[in-house]
Amino acid sequence: ATAEKNGVVYLSENPSPEVLPSVRYQAAGAYFPRTAKATIFGGHNGGAPDVYNKETWEWTGTRWSRKVAALEADATFKARAGHKITHDSPRNKLFLHGGRASDQSLLATSYTWDGTDWALAPAISSSPFPGARFGHATAYDSVRKKTILFGGWDAVTGNPLGDTWEFDG
Repeated sequence: ATAEKNGVVYLSENPSPEVLPSVRYQAAGAYFPRTAKATIFGGHNGGAPDVYNKETWEWTGTRWSRKVAALEADATFKARAGHKITHDSPRNKLFLHGGRASDQSLLATSYTWDGTDWALAPAISSSPFPGARFGHATAYDSVRKKTILFGGWDAVTGNPLGDTWEFDG
């Protein structure tokens, strides 16, 4: 069942059973005003075998729908878990960064979602940029019009990170 926050009480929603995301955790999601839907991406099932995915799903409040992005067919666009997504208001896109791939490598890539497809974020083509990480936090700063990324786990040392990055592209 899907839980939706209503004050302090969580109400269990029972969407149509024919179209649902598979069981998963460490997926990421954000509300997307452009589509007026909550969007989730990725995650893994933690089972044996542990299946990672690169599916994009939207929740209307009563129904799930699968969005098949063209970039899913690209092998460089990795299935992932432990990544983060936030809404980038001035560009009206969702911003995704990092995560862990199924081979357990940490990912340094950032993507944007326009409601139809994922695209490599322009900031990645320049340096410096946030390195490979998972378990970090992202938020949108509406006053400064920047997406903020903080912390996570370092791909090289395996230690927690305390760095802050900004994206405005």
